[in-house]
Amino acid sequence: MIAIISGPMPITVSQTGDPLPVVRSNLITDKPGYTDAVNGELWPTAGSPVIDAGETVDGITTDVRGAAPDIGAYEYGEPIWSTGCNLPGCQQRVRHGTWTATASDGTDAAAVTDGYINTRWTAPSPQSPGQFLTVDLGEAKTFDRLSLDAGRDTSGQPYGFSVAVSRDGTHWSEPLARVSGRSFTQDAVFPRQTTARHLRITLTASGPVPWVVNDLRLYGDGPDSAATLQAEQATVVRGVRRGTAATGVLGSGDWVGFREVNLAGDRLTVRSASSCARTCSLPLRLDAPDGPLLGVVPVRGGGDGKWQEQSVRMKREVTGGHDLYLVAEVGRQVAALDWLTVRS
Repeated sequence: MIAIISGPMPITVSQTGDPLPVVRSNLITDKPGYTDAVNGELWPTAGSPVIDAGETVDGITTDVRGAAPDIGAYEYGEPIWSTGCNLPGCQQRVRHGTWTATASDGTDAAAVTDGYINTRWTAPSPQSPGQFLTVDLGEAKTFDRLSLDAGRDTSGQPYGFSVAVSRDGTHWSEPLARVSGRSFTQDAVFPRQTTARHLRITLTASGPVPWVVNDLRLYGDGPDSAATLQAEQATVVRGVRRGTAATGVLGSGDWVGFREVNLAGDRLTVRSASSCARTCSLPLRLDAPDGPLLGVVPVRGGGDGKWQEQSVRMKREVTGGHDLYLVAEVGRQVAALDWLTVRS
């Protein structure tokens, strides 16, 4: 077995087993050069030490770009392929932004929202009803499930808690979910999709040990536009074929559509490979292929077909749940699409 490790020192590997593990071609670093590790985007960036640092395995390694394979699942410069469920009802993680947390006891609760499972907030006293954590998401997010993760702790999970939300941090809803029973990860499921900027998690039961939280995650039933919307996973398409990691080339009038997207942002970014010999365009429209125009990405590829990212400021900030359509215009061969995002 060849293990691929990307992490800080110290790292130890057991030398037990039959046969013994083969340990080589690993990268031990806390700076692997990923695009956004906190949100699970483990895509190498230019200059990343994982590029060309992998090992070729005869009969296994294919589609290498550069002098050698990259360490990890993604090959730098290639289209970004997707994993996971894309069927109706699959919950998707809400993109982590500049979230902050404060504790009712005044302790530093930054570990709750730093996005790293190995950091931990611990309350200074045993659990009692009324202790709470308040989380500011930085901007309105749409979600219907909250997950509290206590890491490997076997005693500090809440004995019971409720969750309320607020748009302004002052006026709070009635509890949208109540949770009892303890486990490493505890989920609060709301009766409907909720859009809010602030959360308050309040203990409802006593416990003999302090409350512990390693990580807080949010999930929504539809895709989050601040996360990466993979073109090959578009809900509907017109005039173009989906590949395993991107679409084929869109011509004028072709489009890809994403249904019931959770939106909160005013900046559109598209990764495409242009086959347009002149200036073409990729307009983003709301709710229909001919719906209100949000923004236009100019495509100036010169027909070289290289993957590139382009960002534009949209006409206005859009929030809530909507359908999105990226439409190709002005050219028989405009561009192949890899992904798009809408963020603040």
